[in-house]
Amino acid sequence: MHDSPFAGLSALMSRIDPVSAVGRVTGVEGTVIWVGGLAHEASIGDWLALYLDGRTLMGEVLRLRDDQIAMLPDEEPDGVSQ
Repeated sequence: MHDSPFAGLSALMSRIDPVSAVGRVTGVEGTVIWVGGLAHEASIGDWLALYLDGRTLMGEVLRLRDDQIAMLPDEEPDGVSQ
């Protein structure tokens, strides 16, 4: 019996995690953005995407505290609030 031409694709698709964790901005201190709800999903050094008014602000996880993540954005956090 011949393997399906989609066998490799099927194997790749079975490893995809289609669920994205979602958090909420809980505070801004200078250039650091605090995000709640992701501390059990993220690790220090992970990258986050913050969606704000049609733009995406990328940043790195700097610190985990209780259920909070400290995110250092690549750009100034203008317009970010809780």
